[in-house]
Amino acid sequence: MTSIPNENFRNIWIGIAHVQPKPDNHILDGAMGAYVVAVGRANDLNGFSQKLVELLESYGLYVLEIEDVEPFSHRIMHHDVHNEILRLANALSDEAPILLDQFECYMDE
Repeated sequence: MTSIPNENFRNIWIGIAHVQPKPDNHILDGAMGAYVVAVGRANDLNGFSQKLVELLESYGLYVLEIEDVEPFSHRIMHHDVHNEILRLANALSDEAPILLDQFECYMDE
C-alpha cells in the first residue's frame, strides 16, 4: 500500500477535513456531515489549510475542522497510504492544487 517517498511529494500536504453542508446544499445527499481526506500542494500548513477551506466552501460546505495535517512525505514514510491517496498526490497540478478522496458521510451526530 505504501510507496517509496519521491521528490514529487515535496510541498505536498495531507489532512482530513470535517464538513457540513450549508443550508439547501444537497452535495452530501442529505447527510449531516462528512469527513474527507485531502492532498494538496502548498508551502506550509497554513497555505494548505487555506486552499482546502476555499475549495470546500466553493462546494457549499462549512469546514468544521481540519485534522491530522502533515507533509505527505512524512505520512508515506511512517504510515501505510492507500493507493487511491497516492494516485491523488501524483495527480496534483497547477490547475488542481487540492484533490479530495471520497466523502465519508454520517447521517446523525
